[in-house]
Amino acid sequence: MPAASSKLRVTSTTRFGSRSHFVVRTVIILLIAFGTMAGISTRAQPAKSTAASAPTPAADQSQLVEAVNRYYRAIADGDANFICAFIAVQPGSNELARMERSVGVLGATARFRIVCDKTFGNGKINQAGYHCFNAQTQIPADAKFTITGDHASADRFGIKLVRIGNEWKEDFVTWEKLTPHHRVPLERLLPNLLAVRYILDLTSREVEAGKYLSAADAFGVLNARMHGQAREIAPLPVAYSVDFAAGIASTTSSVSIIQLRGDPVAIGKSHALQLGKDIKALYHDYFEREFHLDQDAGRARYKQALMVAAGFEPFLRPEHREEIHALAADSGLQPAEALLGQCFADLNANGACSTITLPAAASTDGIARFARNLDYETFGILEQHSVVLVFHPKDRYAFASITAPGLVGILSGINEHGLTIACMEVPRSFRFPQAMPFMLLYRTLLENCKTVDEAIALLEKTPRQSANNLMLMDASGERALVEITPEKVAVRRAPNTAGLVSTNHQRGQDLDAPGRCGRFDFLHDAARREFGKLSEASIEELLAGSSQANATFQSMVFEPANRVVYLAVGAAAPSTGFHRIELKPLFQ
Repeated sequence: MPAASSKLRVTSTTRFGSRSHFVVRTVIILLIAFGTMAGISTRAQPAKSTAASAPTPAADQSQLVEAVNRYYRAIADGDANFICAFIAVQPGSNELARMERSVGVLGATARFRIVCDKTFGNGKINQAGYHCFNAQTQIPADAKFTITGDHASADRFGIKLVRIGNEWKEDFVTWEKLTPHHRVPLERLLPNLLAVRYILDLTSREVEAGKYLSAADAFGVLNARMHGQAREIAPLPVAYSVDFAAGIASTTSSVSIIQLRGDPVAIGKSHALQLGKDIKALYHDYFEREFHLDQDAGRARYKQALMVAAGFEPFLRPEHREEIHALAADSGLQPAEALLGQCFADLNANGACSTITLPAAASTDGIARFARNLDYETFGILEQHSVVLVFHPKDRYAFASITAPGLVGILSGINEHGLTIACMEVPRSFRFPQAMPFMLLYRTLLENCKTVDEAIALLEKTPRQSANNLMLMDASGERALVEITPEKVAVRRAPNTAGLVSTNHQRGQDLDAPGRCGRFDFLHDAARREFGKLSEASIEELLAGSSQANATFQSMVFEPANRVVYLAVGAAAPSTGFHRIELKPLFQ
């Protein structure tokens, strides 16, 4: 498959803070890494030199551009015959089979786009997040190729060509050269390619049969079937990197559940005693990557961040301040380092999460549920450090936090009364410390409130540092999405005939308008399509459909009335399998 051209549409709704367009860059890098996995040639022999009949270099540039653009159009159309004729395949074990099955995936990729364009409107499936070549995919007329004898490359576009006769063809990259870039061994790749083609064709048939309400709905189902990877890369690289034949192996049962009891100092000390090594490793490794601590400029940035973090100290509740100081002292951190962990999200709007709350009427068993994906830039580190912390603070309500070692605030959690919350970051500008970090604000809600309305009332009267979306549900099934800014709190609710959805934008009282986020649109439409038939397992599928590949490192389905959570952790968390955790005994 050719790498992304300058006009290849790469769609993503994710922005990762100061590293804007992180996902877009990652997609382009991955496509280039996968090189030219496109088609199959009937020639299963090495390319032969024909230098004597070669055109002039000036003519070559124009000929190369036209040849590549014809090839891109063939991929967009799913024209297997043209793709086959354009590929020069080197001899080797299984190379022919790899090419045949790869071109089958390319054809199915094009068919899915074409079917969706006919059903939902041109370009709608691309807007939903689908990565594929379309009719507009081309390299510019002035693109420059480096020509060396019978070989040419345009590294900017990730394509290499070889001249056979007087024609340029794609120089198919051999498996041996591709292997270092992929996790899937060759014997697993061949069935993988068939599996991905089947998934694409199955979903295409369902679109034609009118099963889905929108392009976002159809694409979310496709994404779930592709283990949450389709939002990040095209189907062919998915086949090369995800082992579909391995099945799902649940890793969540090994997640540590840590009990923390007593006054603030006792809780901080216990936290450090039980997880001190993990805390130091996580803080060191993550901040080293985030700030580039191997460079002078990165160390200077880190020093500035510590100074800003220390500025939150006066805004902390006394009990939280004491706990953080005890945690720092007993885990070998400086107080400012421990504080940076609690306020890092305030300083760096870096999330891309998704949530949906569903009333009892949505389910097959009469249980109201709260589903949530936690997406963040992990650097390959965060997904290795998930933990369930169960706090029993003196004179306050017990609560469970799905989090990482050393974090004392709340990103996702539930308390002993069933009040459940999860936050989603929204675009915002930097603010110097003016209130407590938002994770500690949300902890304050779980420590002091039993119901959604109590939590909203406390939010309204408490100073707020950062803009956020906060989803809430309580044991009665009451739900609300709170759009928070430092200036105000706006509440959005849904009727008992619909899901309540939030991702990473604030939309006031609008429950339904599409087009702002593909994950929002998928959760909205899929819940509407399946309303009344949603089981816990099918809600897990909703989370898989809204997953953003490895950035989704925690997924969970809460049952607030039952004090139960189904939890999946790790890179592409929904594909790792969910594990049921009974929380009632842990709150005793």
